[in-house]
Amino acid sequence: MKKTFDIIGTGEGLSGLVACALLAGKGFACLWIDTSNREESGLVQKNIPSLITTGFWEQGLRQILGSLDTSIIETLRPNKIQLMQSIMPGKRVTIQPQDQYEDLVLPKKIQRRYLGVIGRSMTRPMSLAHAPWGFIPAIEPWERQFISGLSRAGDVSYITYLRYMASLMGMYKLDYQQIKDVLGSYLHIAKGEYVCNGKADLIYNKKEIKGVSVNGSTITSRYYMTEEPGLSYTPDGFIFYGRCKLESEVIPVGMGDLLVLSPGCDMDYPLVLSVERGHQTSVVSVVTKVKADNGLTSLLEKFSWASGMIMKRLREVIPFMDEFLVSFDAMDPFENNAIRPWFSFNENVRTPWIFPVKRYIKVVDRVYTCDRMKFARLDIEGEFLWGICLANEILKELNRSDLITKKMV
Repeated sequence: MKKTFDIIGTGEGLSGLVACALLAGKGFACLWIDTSNREESGLVQKNIPSLITTGFWEQGLRQILGSLDTSIIETLRPNKIQLMQSIMPGKRVTIQPQDQYEDLVLPKKIQRRYLGVIGRSMTRPMSLAHAPWGFIPAIEPWERQFISGLSRAGDVSYITYLRYMASLMGMYKLDYQQIKDVLGSYLHIAKGEYVCNGKADLIYNKKEIKGVSVNGSTITSRYYMTEEPGLSYTPDGFIFYGRCKLESEVIPVGMGDLLVLSPGCDMDYPLVLSVERGHQTSVVSVVTKVKADNGLTSLLEKFSWASGMIMKRLREVIPFMDEFLVSFDAMDPFENNAIRPWFSFNENVRTPWIFPVKRYIKVVDRVYTCDRMKFARLDIEGEFLWGICLANEILKELNRSDLITKKMV
């Protein structure tokens, strides 16, 4: 590994890696250090339902990533979700626009509005930050549940409503780990590097950044990106990622490819299930938000309790699953009895009324924060968008005019 780069980023999410890939495409030497633990129970970030609206992919990401290398698009190949459902007690709703609207004029109009906000936010992130102040029309309880399930934040806002309406026009699913592997491979061919290391620490002398420590070596760069949130950040809870492997014959007939379930006993947030059907075995991935309250003595106890409640809820929608269960694994969201940054969530993402861009995209002594909570309402789309915004801020800092932009209407 080289000792000097133009940009170094560390973390286990996507935003910083996306920024590094985009900047590498502009000629910068970039290093991304993936700090996710790939040894935990043999479970990596696979089968996580990384959901992207078809409009965001086709009219935005496809062109942006394809401009780096067409092989990125050819390798990722997102899968179209054929059947989405929202399941509440005694009710299963198939989510199709033709079931709710006589024609598609309204969802298409709102999709254009959503994509317009996304496009403007690439160079002006405040555009999306201000979007939550729009008006949300009356919606059904199952719609509110679906909107909440698709968001990393806990609240339902105008921007999450826009994304939901855009999802009616179609959604794609990507493999989270594959995204990282593909972008990491691109870094290697664009005079950069992508390494997997469980730990990478920023080195400071008083308040001045001096480099990054990796396996006892110090690496330096012009700019740094990190997912470490700082001392003032307190998450409301953690994201639970699980994977349930079952014999295929137990999957109920008519079960969708993407399901949002109402919360189980004593749980606060919906469960998002993504079903990957196979000939003999199928995989059902589970994602939900879990509050980290003070009712239990440790985060580990809360994690164990959540695992039990999730399995109980799954048994209610997949009868007799215990007889056909092959395995159930969950990713460890903690480190030193604290929630790892990539797994954290907040119920409400508050945006100040007036703020300069330098306060919104936080940079302190050449260190940018890969804060996925800024666009948390959009989940995976927010990670991609924040990465674009980070890359553009560094380009602006260098007085470059070749910003990453895409008119999405």
